[in-house]
Amino acid sequence: MEHQPLPPGWDMKWDQNTGRYFFLDHNTQQTTWHDPRLVAQPSSQPQSGSFGYGQSTTVSPEQTSINKIQEISQKINTLFADTQQHAQLRQSRQLDQAAAHKKYLELNEMTTRQFLALDSIESHGNDAIRQRRKQAIEQARQLEAAVNQYKQLCG
Repeated sequence: MEHQPLPPGWDMKWDQNTGRYFFLDHNTQQTTWHDPRLVAQPSSQPQSGSFGYGQSTTVSPEQTSINKIQEISQKINTLFADTQQHAQLRQSRQLDQAAAHKKYLELNEMTTRQFLALDSIESHGNDAIRQRRKQAIEQARQLEAAVNQYKQLCG
């Protein structure tokens, strides 16, 4: 999803306070935590946030679950890229064994936290949420495999 373009009139911005992306709909002058590329959102559905346009409303429990899955998926992508970068540094001997092992412990802990976060998400009986969570769990498994391969490089 993150490689698909946003719909016309939309922007994505990073919020330093929450450490997550929010979305601006310039067409309606509203903001939301909801990625418009994930689920079609009718204009009558409440949105969240007050960034840019000063309008703030609530988000449904189902949308909250979708947003959490999206956030976790983004964290997993970041951790995967970090794992690959450190593996390259270790292979090129730019990272010593002690530093590599310390990074492995950090990556392993962060991977475990992503699994736990996914486990805590309620599906609200929604099959789309279950499917997204299942996809994110598979993504976390791939991260776990990459972290375990990195461990082998740590010596």
